[in-house]
Amino acid sequence: MDTPYTDKISKQELRRQVEQELARRDLLHFTTYTNPAYKVDPVHRLIAGALTDLESRAPGQADRLMMFAPPQHGKSELTSVRFAAWWLGRNPDLPVAIISYGASLALDKSKQVRAIVRSDEFHELFPNVQIAKDSGAAEMWGLQGHAGLLNATGIDGAITGKGFGCLIIDDPHKDWAETQSPVMRRRVQEFIRGTMVTRLRQGGVIVLIMTRWNEDDAAGYLLREDQGYGDWRVLRLPALAETQAERDANNQFAGLLDQVGQADPLGREPGEVLAPQIFDLKTLLKKKREVGSVAWAAEYQGVPRAAEGNRFKREFFGIVDVAPAMAARVRYWDKAGSESDGACYTAGVLIARDKHGLFYVEDVVRARLTAYRREELILQTAQLDASKHNNSVKIWRARAW
Repeated sequence: MDTPYTDKISKQELRRQVEQELARRDLLHFTTYTNPAYKVDPVHRLIAGALTDLESRAPGQADRLMMFAPPQHGKSELTSVRFAAWWLGRNPDLPVAIISYGASLALDKSKQVRAIVRSDEFHELFPNVQIAKDSGAAEMWGLQGHAGLLNATGIDGAITGKGFGCLIIDDPHKDWAETQSPVMRRRVQEFIRGTMVTRLRQGGVIVLIMTRWNEDDAAGYLLREDQGYGDWRVLRLPALAETQAERDANNQFAGLLDQVGQADPLGREPGEVLAPQIFDLKTLLKKKREVGSVAWAAEYQGVPRAAEGNRFKREFFGIVDVAPAMAARVRYWDKAGSESDGACYTAGVLIARDKHGLFYVEDVVRARLTAYRREELILQTAQLDASKHNNSVKIWRARAW
């Protein structure tokens, strides 16, 4: 009479054993085993697979992984938290370092990793890996009976005197403003070359995950210095999938020449989002409008371009309180004809030229409008220009396609 119940229990136990074995071998299974609520999108499978391959790489395979992904898309949870814990479970004698732009962020990740290592789920998978009893500080804690430890620090922190099997650099730049400073960018570059790389053990791995900010940020610097990438595997994961032409142009601009001609790494159609369970299309399009084209290209598409452009530099332009009253003026319109999200803008620029031949950009009007509302805007703007400048503003209009 007990046989059916016994069989049911044994099947459940067998399934649990299979799940545990998968979690020991594969990062994504480890992540869902230790956090069943984790939402898995295809991009997380891709990232977790790349990290799993890195840990179990065969001789001759890349031992450095670089990933560019938009903010708040789950890259840090997988890499700085779950991967660090999983690494220590599988490699308890190979220390891990988590490095970020500031010590507080790295310490927060360290606390999360420590909580996982202390969890019942982790002990079920790696029963012989426990935190040392004398490890109390979040910035550095070790494993009982093993040489492995976790060291969390900021870019300015010292990790000299220690050799690491795994270095995880999670957003080495604080924000947009910081990366616009050559001095601050150089500080990160010097840390990477002068401190970080020298602390890697033979056979160790490096993971760099970041939001792109500047052409010469940490990732741009490494791609430029390690021509042909060296031992780096690079994943650029744009928030919205590009057309093949856009992707090729962006990869070429970013220096990812061997990826020109390659399709989207997730097989997405143009315009599809990266992590639909986190950000849907409507939310990302709103974000695109809010942050502007320069920040969107860098932070969300992983292709930073100089805000000043390649032909017109900011230092070329001065700022004055007012343009000369006695000047020739023209309002030039570049017309579009749609008000939908993502459509081109209708734009009208008022430019003045003084008697010395200097040009002044006095005003810019832009909006996404239907053809009818566009003509209304052009008329209203012309009337305002005429009133302000005594009917002296000429109007030029490009053909609307």
